Amino acid sequence: MLYWFNPFVWIAFREMRLDREIACDIAVLNSLDEHCYAEYGNAIINFVDRASQPRNFVLANQLNSSKEQIKKRIEKIASFTTESKLLKLKSIAIFMLVGVFVVSQAPLVSVMVDDNNRYDFKNERTAYEDLSEYFVGFEGSFVLYNLKADQYSIYNENKSKLRVSPDSTYKIFSALFGLESNVITNENSTIKWNGIKYPYVSWNMNQNLSTAMKNSVTWYFQDLDKRINLDKMQAYLNQIGYGNCNLSGGIGQYWIESSLKVSPVEQVQLLKAFYTNQFGFEEKNVRTVKDAIILEEKDGVRLSGKTGTGSVNNKNINGWFIGYVEIKDNTYFFATNIQNEGNTNGSKAAEITLSILRDKGIYYSYLPGNKNSI
Repeated sequence: MLYWFNPFVWIAFREMRLDREIACDIAVLNSLDEHCYAEYGNAIINFVDRASQPRNFVLANQLNSSKEQIKKRIEKIASFTTESKLLKLKSIAIFMLVGVFVVSQAPLVSVMVDDNNRYDFKNERTAYEDLSEYFVGFEGSFVLYNLKADQYSIYNENKSKLRVSPDSTYKIFSALFGLESNVITNENSTIKWNGIKYPYVSWNMNQNLSTAMKNSVTWYFQDLDKRINLDKMQAYLNQIGYGNCNLSGGIGQYWIESSLKVSPVEQVQLLKAFYTNQFGFEEKNVRTVKDAIILEEKDGVRLSGKTGTGSVNNKNINGWFIGYVEIKDNTYFFATNIQNEGNTNGSKAAEITLSILRDKGIYYSYLPGNKNSI
């Protein structure tokens, strides 16, 4: 009701109707000889004059335009001139130039989008190796960084720079941001269960940072997002340079097969910066997150990390395992990403990673099963 009685709506309709009638007049004039222009204008005037006289029965449609609108139509008809050949040529030339410009920008736009989906990584201290035997049935990449030697080892250079959704691996930094913004604290990180029934029994209870990270409780970290708010979250991502820093997917969703994307190389670099606290965050907050992602510790060797699984249309298409191995005098940072058409997950990425680390003599897993696998 408010819409139809809005005076601005009626004004807009009236102007659109006038524009339509003038366009029709121009179309007619373009089909006439120049000496017929005046006759066309007179025909409209005569029609208006007759329409103003009362009649009992009329088959023709009436002109519903106001006197002011009829006046504007007559003025347009009186001033109408056809385009000269030169003007037509100029119009065609301008149209063609605009078309060429638009077409020429398409590759540039494509390159810009592609650049945003890829990380520009160049490091002289990088060794590329063939680990395809570990990735049978998957497209993927493995990145390893030796802190002491300051050297990268990479399988599949192309995939190592391709940005994809971080999925649950992002929870490491979600936890850090929650602590930095005092949404949770080192002493009290408990968030009450919202009562929604989830498919995992371990999710259906109150959670603290330790249990939420261990069981990869997505609702806990989505709640952190909401409490921190989008603007502050954007500032944190910009501060640490997390992938493409794109939060357009919305609070609580941007890191789950959505807008935020990061490459395996960046995952390793972010872990190293987190581990050495190059971001300048509170040291106690960094320590709290480090404790939360410990998976196994034995004989002075510690494995820490987080898996992630990305699902689209109920198909698991993206699998991550990122983390680091601490030994007596060195630390190795790693990131494995695997993809296929629906049979991949974080557990498989962890299995591949642990096989590679074992064969490199870096880490021998004692885990009875894959933890942290969502």
